[in-house]
Amino acid sequence: MCTLLGIHLLLSRAKKPTDNAFVERWHETLQRCLLQLSGHKGRNVSQRGSDAGKIVVDKKGRAVFKGDGPSLTPRELELRLREFICTDYHRTRHGGLTVVDRTMEDRSPAVGMTPLEVFDALLAATGRLHVLQRPDLLYDLLPQLWLTIRHDGVEYKDLTFDCEELDDFRSVPKGLFRDRDRAAPFFMDPRDLSRLWFRRPDTGAVVEVPWRRAFQLQAPMTDLVLDAAAKAVKRRGGTNTTINKDSVQREILEAINDIASIDRLRANPDLVDWKPNKVAAAHLRESRSQFDHAEAAEAGARGTRRTRHGASSKGSRADASRSSTPPAFDPTQTAWPTLESQEGES
Repeated sequence: MCTLLGIHLLLSRAKKPTDNAFVERWHETLQRCLLQLSGHKGRNVSQRGSDAGKIVVDKKGRAVFKGDGPSLTPRELELRLREFICTDYHRTRHGGLTVVDRTMEDRSPAVGMTPLEVFDALLAATGRLHVLQRPDLLYDLLPQLWLTIRHDGVEYKDLTFDCEELDDFRSVPKGLFRDRDRAAPFFMDPRDLSRLWFRRPDTGAVVEVPWRRAFQLQAPMTDLVLDAAAKAVKRRGGTNTTINKDSVQREILEAINDIASIDRLRANPDLVDWKPNKVAAAHLRESRSQFDHAEAAEAGARGTRRTRHGASSKGSRADASRSSTPPAFDPTQTAWPTLESQEGES
């Protein structure tokens, strides 16, 4: 991944915090933000409130927070961190960001600057910053699996994934994707294992490859849920050499829907195999995964429509004159035109 993006990974030495001094200092600043939140436990007793709080199960089997204030959802915590960075961190003068004036005396203190002031100064000196803007960048950050595409799809963790997009690659020769075999690269999201992702080598488009029984799922299928379901099936002796693939997948499906059932956990919250907070965490991870993939798909679709519109408008001076006016800024958009296309249009 680092080679693909042109990133040089420099590993720090063990027990040498000075190798990452800037990161360590940011962690200290982050503690200042977290100390203002209810339920923060801190790194030690001196930074902990009188009642840090915890999640408990009430008499009705519901997971509730017991502490000195309401707990935050992951989304609320993310918004709080963004607010702190924008309103506090970027507008606070930093001792490490200084401007040294040669006319000052040696004993005069350096003038501290805020990160926003330094960004504006460097932007004026270096120009526009080129950043990664590909809509499908998400898939480059996911774990990669090498699976063989057979007539019935691909198999991963005793599960079969398949879609029509794989029809063109079921009988490919060896060496098409890598030298030693017929395996093809797939992307796997641990937050949602009900589907894999495959990038077509001819078009570069990323397509979804769902699990054949995904439409029967009634619970989130994260990596932890799938592992717990496989262990539950193994404990009751469901998987053995005499059972075919369909039977194994059916038992795994039943185990997933069973251990991740909110109604079952409310009826018996003392179950040792799975707890309500784990189910809630699995739902949060799956919903975040679906949001990320939907956002990437929407960004890719917008880029395709923008490209088609630009190609259809060529050759018409009237259209060119009308398109010279820049479009209105949309703060909700998730896909931005590349810098190269903007410079070519100008």
